[in-house]
Amino acid sequence: MARHFISKKEAKAIHTNASELGLSLPSGDMEVEEVRKDKCYFIGGKPCLFQKDIMIPTIIILNELKPESRTITVDDGAVPHILRGANVFAQGIIDVSPDVSEGSVVYVRDSKGNYLAVGKASRSGSDIMKDKKGEAVKLLHYPNDSLIQEFS
Repeated sequence: MARHFISKKEAKAIHTNASELGLSLPSGDMEVEEVRKDKCYFIGGKPCLFQKDIMIPTIIILNELKPESRTITVDDGAVPHILRGANVFAQGIIDVSPDVSEGSVVYVRDSKGNYLAVGKASRSGSDIMKDKKGEAVKLLHYPNDSLIQEFS
């Protein structure tokens, strides 16, 4: 299906969903492209959000907005693995924002503040930092993954 503009009412609902994820999307006309049952929302031609079973912000919009909530910061050793789609293990985490809870959508960034991936937290932030073992984040989106390829 081709990309098309959405109504102001639908765009307002998308902005509301994004704000629940701690994101304040830029204003502008919003377009949507649908592939099978997945959707990608664009603002100013940039992909901003994917809609699968849940809303997933793109790495592009995260690096533009630089959110401070829902963040997990990883050490330099974890970066190449995450960029290839590996889930995040607690051993590689150096900081977690206090609002990270089990099951929440989180934004993975490197120590320089560059956003690398979007995932779902396996445990709360305090549990991750207390017990630095095991899987902490299951990735949902990372550079050059099937989601981004689907809409390129």
